[in-house]
Amino acid sequence: MCKVVNLNLTNTKNVEEVTIGESTKRLLRCKAMLSDIFTEVNDICDGKDAMNVRDDMVNAFNSSFSDLNASLVEIMADAMDYVSVEKSYKVM
Repeated sequence: MCKVVNLNLTNTKNVEEVTIGESTKRLLRCKAMLSDIFTEVNDICDGKDAMNVRDDMVNAFNSSFSDLNASLVEIMADAMDYVSVEKSYKVM
């Protein structure tokens, strides 16, 4: 017969009403700004009024954006992990 184990779900319950901390908001704002820049540049390069931009330059921009975006996401994950643990999952 299986034994029933009762888990302490305090942290899980805290997530239901999590507050986003100021540092996390600032990082999310940076991510949003980065996305806005990417969209604007791509609209200029690929939109209906596209400028004559070399493909290699567009590819270099896209690659650099991808690297910066990945780094920012890793920073956000580390920051949220640290804050959530330190604040018992009440603040991210």
